[in-house]
Order: sequence, then C-alpha cells, then structure tokens
Amino acid sequence: MRSIANRLAIYVLLLGMLAISGLTGLQLFFDYKNELNDVSERFHQVEKSFLAGLTNSLLTYDETQLQLQLVGLLNIKGVEYVSIIAEGQSSIQGEQKSAEILTQFYPLKYQYHEEWIELGQLQVIIGLDKVYHSLFITGLRLLITNLIVILFIMAGILWLFRYLIGRPLNSIILYMHDLDVGNLDQALVLPSPCHMDIEADKQNELEQVASAINRMRLTLLNSYQTLQESENYNRTLIEESPIGLVLSDIDGNIIDTNLAFALIIGRTIAETLRIKIIDVTTSDCLNADKAQLENLKQNGRYGPYEKCLIRKNGESVPVRSSGLFIQKNQRTYIWSCVEDITEQKQAEETLQKARLAAEEASLAKSQFMANMSHELRTPLNAIIGYSEILKDELQETNPHLVSDLDRILFAGTHLLGLISDILNIAKIESGRMELHVEEFILPELIWEISANIQPLLKENHNQLSVQADNAPSIMKADVNKVRQILLNLLNNANKFSEYSHITLKVWQHTTEQVRWVVFQVIDQGIGMNTDQLEQLFAAFSQADSSMTRRYGGTGLGLTIARSFINMMHGHINIESELNQGSTFTVTLPLEVGEIISSHASTPVNINTQSQLVLVIDDDNATQNLLSNHLQKLGYQVATAGSGEEGLRLAQQLRPRVITLDVMMPDLDGWAVLSRLKADSELNNIPVIMLSIVEDKNYGYALGASEYLTKPVNREQLQTVLKKYQLEHCLHIMVVEDDKTACTILVQILQRAGWIVTVARNGLEALRILEQRTQLPDLIVLDLMMPEMDGFELVQRLRDNHLWRAIPLVVLTAYDLSAEDRAQLHGQVEVIFQKGTYSREQLLARVHGLVCATTEINLH
Repeated sequence: MRSIANRLAIYVLLLGMLAISGLTGLQLFFDYKNELNDVSERFHQVEKSFLAGLTNSLLTYDETQLQLQLVGLLNIKGVEYVSIIAEGQSSIQGEQKSAEILTQFYPLKYQYHEEWIELGQLQVIIGLDKVYHSLFITGLRLLITNLIVILFIMAGILWLFRYLIGRPLNSIILYMHDLDVGNLDQALVLPSPCHMDIEADKQNELEQVASAINRMRLTLLNSYQTLQESENYNRTLIEESPIGLVLSDIDGNIIDTNLAFALIIGRTIAETLRIKIIDVTTSDCLNADKAQLENLKQNGRYGPYEKCLIRKNGESVPVRSSGLFIQKNQRTYIWSCVEDITEQKQAEETLQKARLAAEEASLAKSQFMANMSHELRTPLNAIIGYSEILKDELQETNPHLVSDLDRILFAGTHLLGLISDILNIAKIESGRMELHVEEFILPELIWEISANIQPLLKENHNQLSVQADNAPSIMKADVNKVRQILLNLLNNANKFSEYSHITLKVWQHTTEQVRWVVFQVIDQGIGMNTDQLEQLFAAFSQADSSMTRRYGGTGLGLTIARSFINMMHGHINIESELNQGSTFTVTLPLEVGEIISSHASTPVNINTQSQLVLVIDDDNATQNLLSNHLQKLGYQVATAGSGEEGLRLAQQLRPRVITLDVMMPDLDGWAVLSRLKADSELNNIPVIMLSIVEDKNYGYALGASEYLTKPVNREQLQTVLKKYQLEHCLHIMVVEDDKTACTILVQILQRAGWIVTVARNGLEALRILEQRTQLPDLIVLDLMMPEMDGFELVQRLRDNHLWRAIPLVVLTAYDLSAEDRAQLHGQVEVIFQKGTYSREQLLARVHGLVCATTEINLH
C-alpha cells in the first residue's frame, strides 16, 4: 500500500505544481494584459488630449505653451520621456529611467484648405520596469496563495483517498493475505463508510470487489469441502476397499497400498511398503508379469489376468490383477488392482463338480427316459404285433372277432401314440429333443402318410385328397418329425370332421434365395373362434375343454408339431372360422441344416424299383383292396385315380411294378399301356393289367407283362409278383433278446416267405455268422441287449470285411440321442422305432433293402 500512496502523493504533487504554475501563469498573463491595456489607454490619452494642443503650439510658435503641454504629458503615469521632432525645431522633456520601455510616435499635422501639412512627430516613451516589478510582486503573491490552497486540497484528497479507498484496500489486502483453508468461513467486511448489505447494482467498485471476494470465498469453501469429502471418500474407498490397490513405480517398488492388499500377501501396510511386487510373485508367474508389463507399455494398461502371490507364511494365493499408467508429480507410476479370487476358484471347483454331477444326473435322466421308452414301447409293440397276426389268421376263420382285434389294435396304437407324445413333450421341455436330418423322397413319405391315415378317415367317413404335383422329389429334414407333423395335422383334421373332405396340398416355392416346402391341410370341420385360436398350441390344452370329452386327445399333438417345426426353422400358420373349417399351413426349408444321420445315403436306400408298386385304377375300392394286399406282401404302394396321374407318377417314382386298370374314363388302360411302352425310360417296368373283361391277347400285344381278371385276391398278386422278384430265397437274421418281440418279428418275416435265424444277443449273432458259410441277406437287430449291445455288434459287423456289406435294420424301442445316431451314421440302412411302424412298412422296407442289395451284388 505504501508504494501506491507514495506514487499517488507524487502524482497529486505534480498535478498540484502543474495546477499552481498554470493558475499563476494564467493570472499573470491576465494582469500583464491588463497593464498593456492600461499603457495602450495612456497612449490613447496622449493622442486624444495633447496632439491637438501640441500642433496648435507649433503653429503659433508658442514655446511656453509647448513646454507646458510636454510637462503635462510627463504627468501621465509611466511616461518618462517625450520629444517633438520637427524641421528646425525640437523640444525634449523628461529622462529615460527604465530599461524596458515602450515607444510610440504620433504625427503632428494640420489641415489647410483640405490639405494636410506635416509639422513633425511626437515621441512618447513609457517605462515598463515598474509594470514588470508590479507583475512580479503580484505573481509571487499569487504563487504563494495558490501553493497554500493547492497543498490544502492535496492533503484533503490524500486523506479522502486513504479514508475512502486506502482503508478498504488495506482491509482487502490483509484479508487476502490472511485467507487460508482454515478461515474460509470468515467473510470479508470493509470498514465504514462501505456498505456490503445493499443491492449489487448500488454498490461502489470496492464494495463490488469485496462482494466478489466473498462469493469466491464461498465457492472456494464449497470446493474445498467437496474436495475434502472427495478425498476422504476416495481415501476411504482405497483404505476400506476389499480389493487390493497398489501404487508402484516402473521398477515394481511399492509406493502406496491399502490394507486389503497387505492382507492378501499376509503383511502389514508398513511391511508392504518396503518390498517390490516381484518379491511376492511366484516364479511360475514371472513370465506372465513380463508379458503384461509389455502390454502396459504399449497400451497404457494391462490385464486383467490371473496369477499367484506369496504370503508371508509361504502360502500361495490366486489373484486377478489389472492396472494402468498414472502421472503423479511429473512421474509415471503403475496403479494396480489386485483381487483375491480364492473363493472364486473354490466356487469354480464346486461349480465344476456340480456341473459334472448335473451332467451325470442329466445322463441318468436321459438313460431313464430311454429305458422308459424301451420298457413302455416293447410290450405295446407286442400287443400290436400279435393283434395284427391274429387278425390275419381270423380274417377267414372267425371274421366276427376281427372287429374286436381292430379295437385292440386301435387302443394299442392310441396308447402308444399317447406315450410317444408324453415322452416327446418331456424331451422338448427338458431341451433334449434332437434333430436327425436325412435326405428322403418326399412323394414316398406323402403316399405312406396318406395310406396310414386311411383307417382313421374311414371311421369318420372322411375322404382325403392329395395335391402334390409341385412337390419336390428330394427333401432334407428330419423325416420322422415331418411324418409326425403331417400325421398330427391330418389326424386333427379328421378328428373334428365327419362326412367331409380333407385336402393335403404340398408345393415348393422360393423366397430370398431360400427354397421352402409348404404343407397345407384343409378341412371342413367345426372350425375355431378367436379365443380358441389363442390357446391352440398350449400343451395339455385343447381349443375348448368340452372337446376333450367329445373328441378325446391329450392336447399335445399341435404343441409337439409346432416344436418340431421351430426346430427345423420353419413356421406354422392357422386360419379358421367357426363351423367353416380350418387351414393349417406348415412351411419348412427344403434343406434343413446339415445331415446328421443319413439313413438313405448308401446304394441300397430308397430304391423305388425294388419296393414300390404303382396302382392305377379309378375305383377307390379297388385301390384300397390292392393297396392292402400289396402292403401285406411287403411292398410300398402308390395309387393314381386316372391314367394321366398314373403316367406322371410313373415318370416321377419309377416303380418296380405297375398294376393298370383297363376301364377308366378319359384315358383308358390300353392308351396308358401304349404310352408307357413308348417311353424309353419306363418301357422296362412290368405292367399287370387288371380288368373285368377277358382280352389277354390284346394286352400282351401292347406289351403287358401279366393280365388278371377282377376281382384279384392276395394269392394271385403274390404269385404274379414273385415272377419279378429275384429267384433266390431270402434269409434274414433277427438279433433280439426280448422273447415276445422276437416271436412277433419272426412270425411277420416268416409269413412273408423269408427264412429267419434268431440270435438272443450280439455275441450269439457273431458266433452264428462265424459258423455259417452262407451269410444272411439282411440283419434286423435291437440295440438294448445283454452281453453285447447293438452298438458294439454294428461296429463288429462293419469292421469285418466279410460281413460289412450285409444291410442292417435297427428295430428298437430305445430313445436314440444325437450321439447314438452319430455312432450309427453310415453303419445301418434304416432305424425303426418300435411302435412307430406298421407291419406293412417293415416288410416293404426289408423287402426293398434285400432286393436292392442283391441287385447290386449281381451287377
């Protein structure tokens, strides 16, 4: 403050001197101007009062008067010397005393007859020394007076400055000098007359500065409190953190740490601060530490990674460490986070043990489900098989018992379906349902499904029409699931329809480079309303609870169907109107995923010429009769209701044999026969003509292989078809430990005319094969057997070069997993699930496999 006051005093003094000088000089200037004006007034007085008298005295030559007038001039204030300068005459009065004078010349002349005559000049000298002296005395007096006044003013200004500015500034300086974090709560108060409690717009500058300082003080106080709280919070977090925190330099020296890290390594904080990170790191983790240090240098951070630290007592503790570079006091440090993961490791071990236990439990559950599937399906399969055998035997001897056997067959099949549905829904809900993709001929599947659903359709007096003209030939999907989906939908349509028409449409279409197969089931049944549609796919539920009482069912069919559809990445849509019927549309990819288990990949697969008979007849009754006879003889059957349809199916399916009716509308049998024999790809297929008209010669002339007169019985068909089978007697080995199942299977195969050899398990089957010189044409085996199961038997057969060509058909009630199917993949030709096939399906498939394999061997 002194320097400012001194400077202010000097500035005020200089300003005062300038003010005194200027004021005095201005006053003197005006005094000087007044004196000069006074002198000018005197000269004017001379010109005004004396020039005329002096001129007259000169004219009259009155010297006395002239002298008197000159003396009068000298009486004028300041006039020291006067003289008249004329031709021939001059007069001088006075004496020049002043060093500084002012001289003025006046002409002396008079007018004579309008002319002016010069008489001389009057010289007047006024001394200025007295004027200057007077001015000096006046200036000195003014200077002293002004100096005194200015000094008083300066003193007042300095006092006012000190009072109004100096004291507040001193207070501000002292406050700011003493300001510290310890007294931020004390406000700055200026001395009187400053007022800080008035409005801001009415405060002077110092008051505004003081208010700003107080606001800054409050801000600093809040910031300091926040910073202190943050520091306390951070310090508390660091100190109380359950995770170890370590600050170390680039060489690994520990600079700071918290208690958690010290406890991890079994030391105190003071002991921890005296060691390096490397001192507590196990030797097997040093290389990992070096790698993380390089990562830290490249990326500015490292980890997290796991390593082990050494406690003071020598124990090893697993930790997870991570960190980053931080700057402190212009130096680089490593801030590390170290977490004790001992409990986590123990939990992982416990979890691993629990996972293994869960896997074992899941495996046990899967095994239980597989065993349950086997135990439930095996006796039901026996019931169904014996019922079919008894039905054949009683068909002609006791026909009145056939209806009872039909009821047993229906109940057994229905019970087996319920068990399969419950097992399937259990597998779906547990996430163990698997997809087994394979390539198959779609038209065969469609005809098989339409044939299987016929008995149910007859019960409700419904008719099924199939429109599959645009269906693809080959599809890659889970054939069993596709079959079950379609059977569920058709069974549903049949269940809720009576005396009605059901349509199955199949076609292919492409969207966005994806090829799809669309299955559409249309019925004219009772239909559904909106509320019923909402709960349609709920498990154990039907659209209306009253329907369960009237129509039966568990309500699982559509739930399972939708689950299968979702597994194959397809979708299902439903359109229905109450009392108007329903339309179910299923869309599946033409190729579903990858082939997991291709049962149709070997040369013996789906050889339609070996197992398929095409029946061309416009009469539905004849179609059904021939289909029944042929299926019981072991053939698959496709039917056509017109000549055009028969030609199209023959071109598409290439059947082994064609039965052709003669009397048909539009295109009769003779025309169809002519077109078949004219086609180079179809002319080798044997054609059996069926007619009520005796015209064998005409038929043979057109190329018919056989000519039968309606009605045709099973024995006639069997006799004719044997001509087109291979000549040798077929031999089949059955490997089955269950006596009941084995007996049924042997009877079915023997009734089909095959020689059957039985083995009770895998070991017995191998012994029989070793002892026989002629190998069986086909082996049918179960998987679950004592001593040696079916899996090992399959492997042993395929490992032997003499036996590996024998076709293998697996017939089991065991619920196969994906691993089981992968193990059997490429080893067996077909897998039949017990209870899911009919006798006709089994015979047809076995017959086709044996015939196809024999054909290949012969060629």
